Amino acid sequence: MKIMILGSGAREYSIALALRRVDKNLEFYFAPGNG
Repeated sequence: MKIMILGSGAREYSIALALRRVDKNLEFYFAPGNG
């Protein structure tokens, strides 16, 4: 599954790490937020 996370801070990185622990087959894409 592919997931895009908007934002570039530690919070977004932590969310990706937590999701990665649940499912190793996830693909993450990061994009800067609106601000």
